[in-house]
Amino acid sequence: MPQEKQDSNSDSTSSSKSSSEPSSEPKEPIRHLYNKIRKIPKRNLQTEAIEKVLTNHLQDIQSTTSEILLQMDKKKEDFLKRFDKHLMPAASEVLDEMLLEAKEKKDQLEDKLIKQDPANPTDWDEEAESWLELHSKWTDRKALIDRVLKVVANKTKHLINKDIQVIQDYQTQSLAAVSKEDDDFNMLEERLSHVIAEPLKELKNLGSQVEENITIQEASEWIARLHEKRQNYFNDLLMKIDFVMKDAVHLDNTWDLSDFTEIEGEILFMEREFHNISQDFAKLQNEDEAEKQMSLARLEGLLNHMEDIDTSLLPAPLQSRIQTLKSKICLIIDQNS
Repeated sequence: MPQEKQDSNSDSTSSSKSSSEPSSEPKEPIRHLYNKIRKIPKRNLQTEAIEKVLTNHLQDIQSTTSEILLQMDKKKEDFLKRFDKHLMPAASEVLDEMLLEAKEKKDQLEDKLIKQDPANPTDWDEEAESWLELHSKWTDRKALIDRVLKVVANKTKHLINKDIQVIQDYQTQSLAAVSKEDDDFNMLEERLSHVIAEPLKELKNLGSQVEENITIQEASEWIARLHEKRQNYFNDLLMKIDFVMKDAVHLDNTWDLSDFTEIEGEILFMEREFHNISQDFAKLQNEDEAEKQMSLARLEGLLNHMEDIDTSLLPAPLQSRIQTLKSKICLIIDQNS
């Protein structure tokens, strides 16, 4: 009997042990499917929560970039107050260019967020760093001022080169009034080149006098002086060309101008009107753009009026005066186009 009891206990222990150990047999497929299906609502809730968090995150990014652009607009207004009329156009150009860069960057980021293209963390790190770099450009006042002064220098060089081209064109037009077959043509051409050589050299040198590493106040004073010299050299060159040509070109004086008193008076009026407009315009070179455009419109009005005059029957001296006046008006219009 003891032996039987022992065997019975042993069987009981074995049975208990086997029931407590995990079964190595796989679950039945139907049970597995049952559990998975029942978990679907829970998984959907988790997915919806994740998508909502992501959507809110992306919307927050878009809202923040819009806020940054508004801040940049405000900074532009504040920054432009530091510049006077001489430097304002260049400063506005620099900041408008930077704002455009920021807006393009915002559009690119939003497009990237909408598409949600798979990207590794490095891509987004670079994107974030690029926005820090963009923001730093707006906070570095010295770098901004240096950039404005560089634009001013480049624009000034461009204007001076344009002045030189206009003078050279006027010289060519003036010489065109004399036949190359004329015995005095070569001498006249040489004399004209000699007379304008020095002021033309001074005008060219202005382009190389661009100053760097100066304050806003110093830059404003420098650009004002430079444009005054530029206008003086330009006017001086025009007068020298006119003086040489009037002195050298022999016009036919056999005409009786008493028959053209009315048209001569009209030409005289237009010459005086041109003189007044050009004097006013010279003072507006660095001032209000609207007033400059008004002066240019008055010059174009004069030019249109002269185009309506039939010069074919006029004596050579009057034709020459009209042609000279046309050339001067066209030079100023071209210079500022």
